Amino acid sequence: MRPLIAFSLLASSFVVACAPTAESVARGRAANAFGCPESQIVTSELSPGTEVVDACGHHAVYTCPRDRTHRVCIREASSAEAPSSQPPAP
Repeated sequence: MRPLIAFSLLASSFVVACAPTAESVARGRAANAFGCPESQIVTSELSPGTEVVDACGHHAVYTCPRDRTHRVCIREASSAEAPSSQPPAP
């Protein structure tokens, strides 16, 4: 019984440790949605599990809930609706 418990604990810690972050999933979704290389995407955490993304002139907010094994990010706002993390030009 003890080996089974130890294996279960080890397996569950592996799943949690390997789960992608909200930032990485939002970055990938924005790269796909806006045709922007991930290296040119800037993200900032609005709140836990919510990322503001600036991607090649597009701005969006992604909400990224996590379940036991994966994270899915949903774009909440279009570039016209989401505030930019950069100050407006004078």
